Amino acid sequence: MAQTNALFISEYYIKNNSEIDDNVDVKLLLPTVVYCQRQYIKNTIGSPLYDAIEAEISATPQGTIATAAYLTLVDTYIAPALLAWVMKEAQVPLTYKFRNKSVGKNNSEFSQNIDFSEHKYVKDYYEPRAILYTKDIENFLCANLSTYPLYAQYTTSDEVRARPTTGKTAVWLGAGRYKHSGGRDNY
Repeated sequence: MAQTNALFISEYYIKNNSEIDDNVDVKLLLPTVVYCQRQYIKNTIGSPLYDAIEAEISATPQGTIATAAYLTLVDTYIAPALLAWVMKEAQVPLTYKFRNKSVGKNNSEFSQNIDFSEHKYVKDYYEPRAILYTKDIENFLCANLSTYPLYAQYTTSDEVRARPTTGKTAVWLGAGRYKHSGGRDNY
């Protein structure tokens, strides 16, 4: 299916459910929303389900979802995950401006620029919640495979494949104490 860039969340949703101010220009956010949607959401739900939701959004002039199951999935699970990924990834485009002659930081008389360590902290702040919400999508889809059969369906080898089960891995790290050749305990 051709890429239509139908957005799973709106500007209104982003600004009313995040720390982003109303005065932030949406054109600074849109490329990040499209990227996050494709990178994180499509990789989570797989191409068939992603394409079906995108097609439904694109089919109406208002960009609405008519199928109740898709509406539940997007409003309850995808939107919070996508917003958290956008908040993580939007830090660079909102901080730096690419101009003809250089890359610069925005500056105003009422705010201070942050340094790299603060910038990294802000990015890292959103990642755990984005991962949590993404796992919620996977768990919901795994529990409702009969409602969302496209989650586990593929027709071509170039489609992004979703995981039909969530992975759980345990790692045994040893007994905690071991004897070193010198006879003393090492931890």
